[in-house]
Amino acid sequence: MDMSYVVILAPLFAAALTALFGDSFGRRFTHLTTSFSVFIALVVSCILFYQTYILQQQPYYAQMFSWLEISELARITVGVYVGSLSSLMMIVVCAVSLCVHIFSIGYMEEDESYNRFFTYIAFFTFSMLTLVAANNFLQLFIGWEAVGLSSYLLIGFWYTKPSATTASLKAFLVNRISDIGLVLGVAAVFYTFNTFEFDQVFNQISTGASVSVINMLGFMVSPYEVIAILLFIGAMGKSAQFPLHVWLPDSMEGPTPISALIHAATMVTAGVFMVVRLAPVYEQAEFARLFILSIGTITAISMGFVAILQYDIKRIVAYSTISQLGYMVIGLGVSAYSASIFHLVTHAFFKALMFLVAGSVILALHHKQDVRKMGGLRKKMPISSVCAVIASLALVGFPGTSGFFSKEIIIEAVHHSSASSVFYYLALFGVLLTSIYSFRFLFIVFFGEHRMPDEEYSHVHEPAKVITVPLMLLAIPSLIGGAVLFDSIILDNALDIAAFADSSNPLVQSSSNFNDWVDMLLSVFKHPMALLLVLIGAGAAWLITKFDSFSEHKPISVKGILSNGYYINELYATFIVQPVHVIAHLADKAFDKALIDTVIVNGTAFVIEKSSRALKKIQTGYVYHYLLAMFLFVVIFGWMAIRNGVTL
Repeated sequence: MDMSYVVILAPLFAAALTALFGDSFGRRFTHLTTSFSVFIALVVSCILFYQTYILQQQPYYAQMFSWLEISELARITVGVYVGSLSSLMMIVVCAVSLCVHIFSIGYMEEDESYNRFFTYIAFFTFSMLTLVAANNFLQLFIGWEAVGLSSYLLIGFWYTKPSATTASLKAFLVNRISDIGLVLGVAAVFYTFNTFEFDQVFNQISTGASVSVINMLGFMVSPYEVIAILLFIGAMGKSAQFPLHVWLPDSMEGPTPISALIHAATMVTAGVFMVVRLAPVYEQAEFARLFILSIGTITAISMGFVAILQYDIKRIVAYSTISQLGYMVIGLGVSAYSASIFHLVTHAFFKALMFLVAGSVILALHHKQDVRKMGGLRKKMPISSVCAVIASLALVGFPGTSGFFSKEIIIEAVHHSSASSVFYYLALFGVLLTSIYSFRFLFIVFFGEHRMPDEEYSHVHEPAKVITVPLMLLAIPSLIGGAVLFDSIILDNALDIAAFADSSNPLVQSSSNFNDWVDMLLSVFKHPMALLLVLIGAGAAWLITKFDSFSEHKPISVKGILSNGYYINELYATFIVQPVHVIAHLADKAFDKALIDTVIVNGTAFVIEKSSRALKKIQTGYVYHYLLAMFLFVVIFGWMAIRNGVTL
């Protein structure tokens, strides 16, 4: 069996073992089995990345078996496609998942459903790896839906908690809506190229194979534009882009380790990864890229404002995730695919770190999440506070941290693109917003005076090592990951999407000014705008924290609107959910009850009942009545036969 299969199947095998034998063999068996399987997958992923990047071997493309044959030219196969891009994503998924597994050993220690939890996260890891290694559109869709199922199970893990079940259902439904676009996009791919295989689609594009334009409402539209937009609609749900982002903040109802896994390395990055994987298609769709750039910019800015006024520690980080996903999508919109993946990788580590820090705080405060009742925790939780500082500095893009390299190169790519300069200035403005909500998070939770009873504060302490060790492990790539990967991903085009990085590409133009990561770091002195915005944001965050009354905001006010996420949930409820309920109620009365129940079901029963009662009357039980009926039948039959000239 090829090594790539080991990466995918190891977590699935562990999930099956823990599901079948976890309750019998105990908790130690459960967490050791799942954690070891992810560790094996991580090691093999590193080997695959070494082969595809360091040794520059060709991407591994294999078909395990043929699943369905539609025609001689179109067949559906199950296999893997592993190049430097896929193997890098595998490393990210497995590394973050392993840290989450270890962290969960301590965090979920007192939970009665310990075994079920580890079974779910192992299956979650398998689902994401299946998506990453897919070699065709249908297999990608299967992995895509498996990730959605896993997230539904994990967000609603505490199913006895009404808010958790509501949040899981909301995530499931919102993603099903966006998945309509994905399904239509995959269908459009098959209609246009007569295949689901990535390599065959890309070959047809590279050879300039002619495709028929599509007539949409009288307008002749390129099929590339249709495919690109439909597939991106699918990505908007998974990667929480405005206005399909509403499920992500509510996903905080699940256990905190799951928040780290969903927000850092799995579900939310699936949409970005898919667009990068399908870069050849998007390079043929100029309007689609402008649409993507616009959506990413709106998401980054609007959610940055919302993050500033949140008081739930996990929701602060959740909205920051949506905002940073907006930056990744901005990179996609200007064809800076490597930059988007670069930010995806760095973000995976520092955002996982930030979520696990939040989990450490929640655990230390006995599951309290309101930051208005925190403060001064740096004195009680030094390891968590240092890790929080590292994660926050990486998030704002402070020079030298991993986030600096990945975010700056996206902004530079926008600057060198043909897009309007408005997008560039908005991307810079997003840096200011990021700085405000990130430093506010630090100041309100770890600095200043505590805002809890003295007795409670005196008992706060750093959690066990099984909690703090994953934090320290994630702090390393959060701090230096950008410098380590900048040269290979950005300057050397190590990922197997380099064919689309010609001299006209904005990313190539922006990176041509740097010889290595040191040049990139020193450029902050030549162009200090981003650093100034970070410092201004830090000052603004300090002022906001200092003068915040820590009271609820009035609903009809700027603060109230922002703290409630622009009331988008309420707008959906008013203009979509309630009308659907009304229509469903009317349909229930007019169609289901009136037509189906009354006319068809009850009407059929009524006719049968009346008919049976009428027939019952001639069943008297007297022989002479039956003889009379037979005689009449013979007379009538004979008369009809004679009338029609039949000789008896």
